[in-house]
Amino acid sequence: FGDLDGARETAAAIGLDTEILEADFTDSEAVSAFADEVAANPIDILISNAAIERRRPWGDVDGSHIQAHVSANFSALLALTAKLVPPMAKRGWGRVVATGSVMAKRPRAETIVYASL
Repeated sequence: FGDLDGARETAAAIGLDTEILEADFTDSEAVSAFADEVAANPIDILISNAAIERRRPWGDVDGSHIQAHVSANFSALLALTAKLVPPMAKRGWGRVVATGSVMAKRPRAETIVYASL
């Protein structure tokens, strides 16, 4: 799904016990399983930086193209926060950081779905 070598390099920089977890955020079942796996250990900070940007001419945008973007770039964050924020609240501390894109301010025709989320 992503850059495994980059993930390994980042994990090594964080610490030797850093786990690398991966999921297809266009698949709601995979997101749910990922959330369960993450929730097995308490976390304090959720950084949502996952997104897809599949370019195509705006006239060629169809329902499956839109759904993939909504699933990965929006619905996955909602599912993760629903699972991971309640334990944070119970412990009395936690943070969710959701990143955005410059495309929100400067979209291109071929990135209209990505930029709208």
